[in-house]
Amino acid sequence: MSRMYIGYTTRVPVYDSSKIPTTPWTDYVARTAVTHNHQMSLFAGTEKSKLYMSLVYLDQQSPMKDQDYKRYTINLNGEIQATDFLKVGMGVNISHSI
Repeated sequence: MSRMYIGYTTRVPVYDSSKIPTTPWTDYVARTAVTHNHQMSLFAGTEKSKLYMSLVYLDQQSPMKDQDYKRYTINLNGEIQATDFLKVGMGVNISHSI
C-alpha cells in the first residue's frame, strides 16, 4: 500500500517521482564529436609564371547525430607575366559538400 497524507478526510497518495519512467533522450541524439581537417598545397613558379594548387578535406562530426558535414575543396590559381606591363591571372575554386 502506498503512503498517504494524514489529516485529509479522503486519502491522497504521496507523489513519488522515482516511480515515473524516464527516457535518456540525450543518449539517443547526442555524442562526442571529432573533426578532421586535412590540407595540402603546392606552389611553383618562375619569374614569368606562378601556379598555386591546394586540396582540402574536412570531416566534421556534429554533437547531434545525423548532422555530420563533409567538404572537399580544390583551389587552382595561375599567373603569367605576359609583358612588362601586362599580367594575366586566373583562379578556380571547386567545392563539394555532403
